[in-house]
Amino acid sequence: MTDPLLLEHVRRRTPLQARLLEGEAGATLVRRRMKALGIEDPAEYRARLEGDPAELEALVTSVAVPETWFFRYPASFEFLAGWLRRRLASRPPGARLRMLSAPCATGQEPLSMAATALHAGWPAARIEIDAVDVSTAAIAVARESSTRPLPVREPMPSWARSMFREVPGGVLAPPSLLEPIRFLHADVLSWTPAEARPYDAVFCRNFFIYLTPEARAATIRRVDRMLAADGLLFVGHADHDARTVEGFRGVGIPHTFAYERRPAEVEVAPLRVAQPPRRPSSSLVVPRVAPRPARPAALAAAPRPASSSTGTATALDRARKLADEGRLREAAELAERCVADDGPSPAALELLGCVRLAEGDLPAAAEWFRRLVYLEPEHESGLLHLAMISEDEGDLDGAERYRQRARRTSRGAGTEDRR
Repeated sequence: MTDPLLLEHVRRRTPLQARLLEGEAGATLVRRRMKALGIEDPAEYRARLEGDPAELEALVTSVAVPETWFFRYPASFEFLAGWLRRRLASRPPGARLRMLSAPCATGQEPLSMAATALHAGWPAARIEIDAVDVSTAAIAVARESSTRPLPVREPMPSWARSMFREVPGGVLAPPSLLEPIRFLHADVLSWTPAEARPYDAVFCRNFFIYLTPEARAATIRRVDRMLAADGLLFVGHADHDARTVEGFRGVGIPHTFAYERRPAEVEVAPLRVAQPPRRPSSSLVVPRVAPRPARPAALAAAPRPASSSTGTATALDRARKLADEGRLREAAELAERCVADDGPSPAALELLGCVRLAEGDLPAAAEWFRRLVYLEPEHESGLLHLAMISEDEGDLDGAERYRQRARRTSRGAGTEDRR
């Protein structure tokens, strides 16, 4: 169990959800920091934490899952490329493009942003990307990405491959790709850009989930002030709910996690029209369908009638659109009906897991992702989600097994250790 006095200090001094340090998972993180400092007495470590801002930063940084990779959520970068082409065509000659990646982790995201801007036709000299992170170690790795290989988890888009140099252990970023990026060690929650001109696009991936509700609201307000009126906000799968992105609306393209500002609503005085008596609705209320055990793989893979499959695909598309708009409850109900009516499919199970994760219901999310990897054992995204959830629940060995399976899957193996 984590020291209650330590938790109280974290609550007072940081915007981190202190519950992330509770339980065995949090206690393990604290023990790791104590071991790194050669401290055995919890009271001594608490005193160190209270008097050393750098150690508080190190502890807070260790809570966040440091998972990042090139062109994460590929649909978002394909959408960004098209949006940047249109933006370039509509801007006056010489206009600059400004983007922000916060937090930027070890640099794969801002490098992906720079590559996408070049692919869209923006000249390198007119691209400016601020990449901000509170971790000095992450920033150091990012700055050395032209000499230290960064791993590649998923295949890069075909148009991006020629921009990087493949070497053992990953890829190297050419200096020309790093030139538009300014890596900054700073706390996103208190950092102020050096230039007042707003950003065209802001990437803030899977960050809000770690913050208290008050800190989330304050951060989205800061982002709102930094973003151009017609700019784009990109979040992660765990962040895109209506409460987090209040004041924004989804662009309507699944898996982009891209948002734009809601148009200002014009208030119109309501017409005073007499309403007829309201008649009882004849519509049926569809009950919420509880999850049921996944079918055997052979049955799940059996062919289905064309009409049923087409109807399910259409319904799933609607469910994804609802989720992208932040209407999570409606998305879950529709996706669950798809599973009940037509059996489990990887797409439906993954969507349900992501929706429950966005709602903060980790046990329910884990159940859907477990059903997903039972149905499709080499589903990399499902394995990585289970690794993150297992770590959050304190099962570090289980988290490492899931990550090993995901790594084997990305290399094309994925045939061992399916536990």
